[in-house]
Amino acid sequence: VQVNKNVISFKYDFFADYFKSIYTSEFIRLSSENKIITEDFIKILVENCWYGSSMVSDIVNRINLWSDDEILKCSDLISQLLKSENLELSNRRKAISGLFNICIAANFRFKSNNIIQNTALLKSIFGKSNEIVGLHIQNLHESEDVIRFDFSNTIIKDCHIENFNSFWDCKFNENTLFINCYLVGLGFDSNKKMPLTKEHFQNCTKDEAFDNAYDIAGYNVIKSEEQIRKNLSAFFSMFHRNGKLEPKNYKVEYKDHETIMQKYARLNGKVVSLRDLLNCLEHRNVIIWGIVKSKNIETIKIAEDYKADVLGLINDGSITRNINEIITDLRKKIVEK
Repeated sequence: VQVNKNVISFKYDFFADYFKSIYTSEFIRLSSENKIITEDFIKILVENCWYGSSMVSDIVNRINLWSDDEILKCSDLISQLLKSENLELSNRRKAISGLFNICIAANFRFKSNNIIQNTALLKSIFGKSNEIVGLHIQNLHESEDVIRFDFSNTIIKDCHIENFNSFWDCKFNENTLFINCYLVGLGFDSNKKMPLTKEHFQNCTKDEAFDNAYDIAGYNVIKSEEQIRKNLSAFFSMFHRNGKLEPKNYKVEYKDHETIMQKYARLNGKVVSLRDLLNCLEHRNVIIWGIVKSKNIETIKIAEDYKADVLGLINDGSITRNINEIITDLRKKIVEK
């Protein structure tokens, strides 16, 4: 250890991170004398504060209070970073993202990781009325935490979102709009439906994976609708005999005739459960339940108003308006799961 006036120097740098975390946690404290961003503060954010880093954990562990006032202090520091003209663009992005990472981790510690708390934090720092402006997220992909925000009824402007695997798990609606945003490395689960159309992204920079996600989603819709059509046709064929649609036993076998449950269980390539299918058809009054009282056997028959639609689908694959609406309802059930 060397002491020169007010400067203490160590022969080795193993204490460096220790002092960095103290300095940063003190910097963002509301009562701190640090009101203006410094080069040292920026350097720590840029080099050490990626999400899940030991530095972020150490900083958060040194925070004793996390109230609206501390969040407001961080919001002010981020505003300074956004307005800093002398800061290189890549470092500005890393610094803002780094400070937001600290805020997220602190929020988890003092509150919880849920979409309501996360969104409240997001709006407290970047919110302006119904807009989110200047949000910077980088590399939220190496964590086990699924971090979600509610972007419903929100315009997201001038934001940088890069390598955020939980992006498509966030909440959106028809009033969500991204304008002048950088969106790269967002990940995509090919088994899920895209929550937004491309029209919700205006003048945004996107990568090839973003466009591929929409291509895959479009293909999956077509593919799932075809599979549902096949399931539906196979189900209705169970009622088809000698050119007519007759009632069918639901689950009690009678005179060696297979029941609907038995036949449907043997179908290959099922994408819709029998329960979901029956619920949908019953809701639309396509099927009518009955009972043979003498034998206590439940039966199902096709309603008269739908027989022409059903026969068309069985005989030549015709997709009438009624059949198309059934397919749409079933696809929604699959997506919801």
